[in-house]
Amino acid sequence: MSRQGFTIQDAARAERVDALLGVRGNPDDAAIRLRDMKPGARLDALIAALKNAGIVAPFIGQFAGSPAFLKPATAAYVGNGANGALSTVAGVADRISLAPWLCPWPLTIDQAGISCSTAVDASVCKVVIYDSDPLGRPSRPIAETADISTAGTGTLFASVAATLSAGAIYWLGVRFSATQTIRSLANTSAQPIGWTSAATPVAQFTLNDSLTYGLPAAPWTFANAQIATTLPPLVLLRVA
Repeated sequence: MSRQGFTIQDAARAERVDALLGVRGNPDDAAIRLRDMKPGARLDALIAALKNAGIVAPFIGQFAGSPAFLKPATAAYVGNGANGALSTVAGVADRISLAPWLCPWPLTIDQAGISCSTAVDASVCKVVIYDSDPLGRPSRPIAETADISTAGTGTLFASVAATLSAGAIYWLGVRFSATQTIRSLANTSAQPIGWTSAATPVAQFTLNDSLTYGLPAAPWTFANAQIATTLPPLVLLRVA
């Protein structure tokens, strides 16, 4: 397995990759070790080696969304938009809406939030973070906030604890209890995950599913029918 195509910042990190893959000397010998593994284990071993070595190696076609050219400092906020363009999206009771985000730096976060533009009495929402499977689809929830009241407008946060890896795909999203309207990424600030086949194709940005609001976030079962043209909720994360 050649290292070509990966960014290896120093020789020490390269040696760590070789060690994790059981390779010494010629890095191309890693191909022999990977070849003898089961297909799923090959990818898992390579991803684990790269992550543990601190190497960011997105797959071809991955979106580098929300690039942070400087590593965010403690108490800084990062978001899931590719630029500063925002819009709004109306909630649907018991809907969970996710969109992908590629984490640009190793981050530990202590808060997550949304920005409510149109309040609904007694309404609440939650921010969720899912990791992804080897196909890039949401897999399991790794963090979920407590209720965030959207009975009033504003940018609103709740405590959450999560450690995020550089170069990993996460699915950031919101769970709605009602029809409150929150700020979203504009279509120019979001990465399409699909397109319709209409005469004028329309970009699809989110995965939407139904989950009773009072239940905890559950492992995701992907279906093509979940892919929607709904704009992704703006999700803000505070660095611990």
